Amino acid sequence: MSTLLHRLLRAARHKKWFLATCRANGLSLDYAENEAGTGIFKEVFVQRVYADFFPFFEKANLYKKADEDLLFETGLAFANASRDRGWDKERRRIALSIFTNLTRLNPEDMRYPYQIALIYFDSSMNDGKIEGVDPEGYNDQNKAMLILGDILKREPKSVPVKFAKANFLYQLGKTKESELEYKSIKSLLEDFKKNGVITEDLKENQSYKNVLKNLEKLQHPANVP
Repeated sequence: MSTLLHRLLRAARHKKWFLATCRANGLSLDYAENEAGTGIFKEVFVQRVYADFFPFFEKANLYKKADEDLLFETGLAFANASRDRGWDKERRRIALSIFTNLTRLNPEDMRYPYQIALIYFDSSMNDGKIEGVDPEGYNDQNKAMLILGDILKREPKSVPVKFAKANFLYQLGKTKESELEYKSIKSLLEDFKKNGVITEDLKENQSYKNVLKNLEKLQHPANVP
């Protein structure tokens, strides 16, 4: 049998197996355009043997709406795997791609840009420790701060995002700005308590305890062990 015929038969088997794999994962395919969804699933599959079969998948149409929560968890898994490997470049790229595509799918959900900001910042604070990356690191701290600023324009009372901003400022050595942000969080939590958003005693509220601890560290560093 000719080499060409071998290749054709092998490709046919691969296509059937690929389609069966997609069906087993709840992905119904036809060959129509779906620019929003395919990019995400391509990134999900890219580290597996399925990557060879994306010529069959590029024009796939997902009958069911993409499960955003599942994709979000996938993005987190890639981000965590990258961080555990000293911010491995490829896994970091995949995580960013997944969250970027999710942002396009649902621009109203601020979880996605928030995760992008966390990846940008945390990976950029490991200078000189990242295998396969220039010694100066990723240098995406400014991107992270800009993203947090954009989120806070839309959700100015987002406590997790404000905490992230305060922490980023502290790590960048901008202690005065960090202190101001923590004071802003403290006032916001006190307003939440006054308005009934927080029902427990503030002394028992974990966010409030954290903000007091961080303010103490900033205002009286000698008193912090």
